[in-house]
Amino acid sequence: MALPESIMQSMLDAEASVRNALAFAARSEDPLLCATLSQILRDVDSVKQYDEILKKKDSGDWNDFFGGKPPQL
Repeated sequence: MALPESIMQSMLDAEASVRNALAFAARSEDPLLCATLSQILRDVDSVKQYDEILKKKDSGDWNDFFGGKPPQL
């Protein structure tokens, strides 16, 4: 099941806020803080990609991910 629209919108809002924080941190903060903010952005991106896969799975359209065939589990 794909993520509800309200959750996805909140994830996108959070991503925008973290990007803004990273832009400010890159100018004057410790590199460790920048690395941590970057990790958060990677994690949000992973959730978005996972949601896309779930949507494809729910719709039965595997062409973009598995060459037209569902994975063998």
